[in-house]
Order: sequence, then structure tokens, then C-alpha cells
Amino acid sequence: MSPSVLTLRNVRSISCVLGLALCIAGPLPRAAMAQSSAPPRSSQSSALPLSNGYNGVFLADGDGLTKLISESRSQVAVDAPWSMYGWVWLQEVPDGPTLISGMGDPLGEYSRYFALNDGKLVLRFGHGNRLQSTNTLGPKAWHLLAATFDGAKAHLYLDGKKIASGTPIFGPVSPVLEMAPAASPWPEGKHFAGKIASFRWVQRVVTEAQVSNLFRHPPEFSLINYELGSPYWPVQTRASIGLRTPQDPSTLPRSNAPFSQPAALAIPSQRPTLQSMSDHEWRMDAGWKLTETNTVKAGGEEISQPGFHTQGWLSAVVPGTVLTTMIDRGIYPDPDYGLNNLAIPETLNKRMRKGNHTYSGMHGCDEL
Repeated sequence: MSPSVLTLRNVRSISCVLGLALCIAGPLPRAAMAQSSAPPRSSQSSALPLSNGYNGVFLADGDGLTKLISESRSQVAVDAPWSMYGWVWLQEVPDGPTLISGMGDPLGEYSRYFALNDGKLVLRFGHGNRLQSTNTLGPKAWHLLAATFDGAKAHLYLDGKKIASGTPIFGPVSPVLEMAPAASPWPEGKHFAGKIASFRWVQRVVTEAQVSNLFRHPPEFSLINYELGSPYWPVQTRASIGLRTPQDPSTLPRSNAPFSQPAALAIPSQRPTLQSMSDHEWRMDAGWKLTETNTVKAGGEEISQPGFHTQGWLSAVVPGTVLTTMIDRGIYPDPDYGLNNLAIPETLNKRMRKGNHTYSGMHGCDEL
């Protein structure tokens, strides 16, 4: 007998039984479920998305974001080693000099900023004091920018490669990070428009090999929770401002221990059985599978047919949430241990398709 597939769309009572697997998950990744008696296939572990650094999205001629990176008001020593790096996505190449992100007062004499001049990447340290490259940043693509200073020499990197080095003049700088600053040191200066992700400043020298490794392992940009450089009118966001503004990375708990590695649990070998609960009501207690809706091209009628292919779908944990399934299948580590919860992207709750936050086939869950 070919594998049988039941759709939640057609069986209201079964969808309510499975509501624990999807509805309690809230706005976790939208999913579709199907039941199959074919042997389940375990998923492969994916790289852990780390929530380090500051993230923002900025409008042309809009506002920027300012972050205090030290509670001390004292300035950073002139010869102290440092590194700053982050990912940048340009909406379009500006037609004038533009500050992207950096440290200190953007109008200050010794500020340290990534900038664009004639479309070329620059590491700016104040008026007439900079590292100039010949490399341009293309629009609508992610680029890794990095700069380091070892106490004597500064280095500028683009997409994992060193593109300029020199010994510019340094002075004390305030411990403040700015992304897309509204103030410009140039009369004809333009405001940065685009996105900045995982922007960080650290008091140590990041090596060339580490910069290259950062470029080879970019974050999942679609899962990053970006702070708005130009937020909505406060009256409109007062009730939900905590949902729109991510927690400052400097206030997150820290640990010297790494995240646990995701571990896929054995999939139970129980065969699915269909139990009659009453007239027109059945319960399927095993064999359910789960996948994201936007990966499913078939419609409800096709999914409901015997023999529908569920290869690549996750063997679902029922009852349980969508996240429970992703943990048991080895995609994310167990959040009950250490700080593993920080390894699970907060923006999983913002995945949606065509503006619809619901899961496919969720008819009947309003009865729970």
C-alpha cells in the first residue's frame, strides 16, 4: 500500500489534535504537516546563527543608531589595540561621501569610521587622515567590512581580504558606536541607506585569518532582528516597542562555555495508527511530518493524495511545538542548558509568506 497522507485542511478534528505542534509555537516558522508511513528521514544540523553585534536598517536622509560600548565616559587610549567589523548592504551607491559606521563623534578629529568616497571604501580617522582603497561596494549585496589596529599600524579589509594598510594619526576617541550617523563631516555628505549586520568593536586585534573565516561563514541575514534607524511614531509603537527593538547585545548574559552542539534524537519507530474518537472524528498518533510552507510547491489537494512525497520533511514531535521538532531533529541545541537559547534566532518568529503569519492547513485550531 502506498503511503497515506492526511491534510489538516480536510480534517478539522485532527488539526485540533495537532494544534499543540503548531499553534503553541506561536509565530515560529510557518509549517505544513503531512502524515506518511514511509520511514522518516532525519535532518542535517545547520550552523548556529550567533546573535553578536548590532543590527540596523536605515533610510536615505533618515536617522542612525548610537550605542555606548563602555559605561565609562573615559576615552579610548590612543595606542590601545582594537578591531571593528560588520556586514553592510547598500540600498544604492551614494552620489556623495558617506559615513557607514564607526566609533566616536563623526565630526570629531580622531573618529574611526568606515566610509565611502566616490563609491570606494575608506577607513576615515578625521579630516585628511584616512586609509583609501580602490575597492568599490556594489549595491544590494552583503559585504564584510573589517578594520584593525595593533598599536602601530591600521589595516582595512573588504570581504575577507586586506585591501589597505598604513599608519594614520590617532588620537583619543569616545567609546560610542554609531551606525549610519545623521551628522556628516562633509558639506556634500550623504546619509547611508541600507542595512548593517553584526557590527562590533572589540579591544583586541582580530587576525587576518579570523577576518577571512568571518567572511566564509556569514550569518543568516534573513533571520536577523534589525533595529530601525528611523523608528515609527512613538504613539503607534508604544505598546509593542519591545517587539521592534532588539535587546542591546551588551546587556545579554555571557558565558565562557560554547553553545552545545545540536544533537538529533532517535526517531520513534512507532507505526501510525488511525483511532476513531467519534463520528467524523479521528486521531492520528504517529507518523506526522513537518516542513516550512514556503518550501512546499504542491497545493492542498495534491498533498492529500496517497503517495505524496515527504522526502526532506522533518519527523514532527506531536504533541510539541515547531521548535521542539527543530531541536529534536538536531537543528538547534536544547535551550534548557546554559545559554543555548541565544543560539536560536529570535527572528524565527518573523518568518512569514505573503504577509500571512498563519501556518498552512491550520483550520480548526481556533477551537482549542
